[in-house]
Amino acid sequence: MSLSASTLMAPNLTRLSQRTDAELDAALRQGLRPDGRSELAMPSHAYAGLTDREAASLIAYLRSLPPSGEVLVQPPYGFILRMNLSTGALKVQAARHAEAPRPLDVDVKTASGRHLAQIACAQCHGPDLTGGQGYPAPDLTIRGYYDRAPFRTVMRTGEGLPRDMKLMSETASASLSHLTDGEIDALFDYLIARDTKLASKKPQ
Repeated sequence: MSLSASTLMAPNLTRLSQRTDAELDAALRQGLRPDGRSELAMPSHAYAGLTDREAASLIAYLRSLPPSGEVLVQPPYGFILRMNLSTGALKVQAARHAEAPRPLDVDVKTASGRHLAQIACAQCHGPDLTGGQGYPAPDLTIRGYYDRAPFRTVMRTGEGLPRDMKLMSETASASLSHLTDGEIDALFDYLIARDTKLASKKPQ
């Protein structure tokens, strides 16, 4: 469901001195505010799989940023958003986090790629990578579309897609291009293994 009925204000991440590391971790991996209530739109399902070390490294990086810009304050939620929350039509982040499935577990060999998929791809393709249901991107199927080299190009530049996909192009240039060749290969191996396992479960 769209949140456009109200303005959602993301916090200024360079001004986090008022939150402890534990509070930042809870927001990141559980979608919780310092008072224990749920965040509304923090995509914690995508970061729930971060290891303790990864979460600590991310928080340390945020702490290293020099404070700049304004301290942003969330304006009051509009009537439609409040009504959707009260009726359960829109679920808060903690509830979505608790109910979120995880990407298909294929085997031990592709575990690192599965981990990367959950962190790097879940925001657009959904927590189990099947897309739809309010997520802007489709099921993350690549078998039959990409070999390894074209997949690397797509991940780094967003070019070479089977159709024009502005969201993927923007995501690739903004964040996915920072993945190493080894990480992209691990992601490719997992997605191919996932596609193969899902295909084997379909009725013939």
